[in-house]
Amino acid sequence: GTLIFPSKVGSKYGVKNPYSAEPYNLTDVVKVLAEELHKRGIKLHAWIIVQYDETWGSRDPVYHCSKWENKTYFTGPYPVTDKVRLFNQEYQEYIAELAKELVAEHGVDGIHLDYIWFSGNGDWKPVSSFVNETRVLINSIAPGTVLSIASKAESYTSKTDLAESALYYGQKLYWFSKICDLFYSMTYHRDYGVVQVLLEWL
Repeated sequence: GTLIFPSKVGSKYGVKNPYSAEPYNLTDVVKVLAEELHKRGIKLHAWIIVQYDETWGSRDPVYHCSKWENKTYFTGPYPVTDKVRLFNQEYQEYIAELAKELVAEHGVDGIHLDYIWFSGNGDWKPVSSFVNETRVLINSIAPGTVLSIASKAESYTSKTDLAESALYYGQKLYWFSKICDLFYSMTYHRDYGVVQVLLEWL
């Protein structure tokens, strides 16, 4: 929910730069970094955390349907204010415009969307729609810009299992393959007790 560079889009949507001192409050550190990297033949991709955003979550939070108390009963829905609903149209427009600004005005070569998923409902359409809108906007101003996502999955025993577990989080990998250039697979296999040999196919 914060930006460490001067952003017209951030100002438009009320997303503030939390840094009051140089270089972050005045200097376009993203553009400076991009220029220096390009001199050395290195490309810069902007890593954007989607959904986990306290600025937007305080306006339109995700609601959990129930909360267990003492493992015996649960209360009603309650807001999680550090997450914003991906159905929020204004938030979708903000992320897409931010990506467009980074490419058009700050010299970024690629956009990466992290945490682009819904937990546990398997509904891939809103997630895919969100990514596709970003793709269309980027293409309109900078065709060829790389768009990548972090793929959320928890089963690594085969390609089929990986795809099915990603779908649990609303990520339909087949559809993403049509609109994204790269996948960054979140292979936290050790957290799930998967032995290394099972990851050779990956």
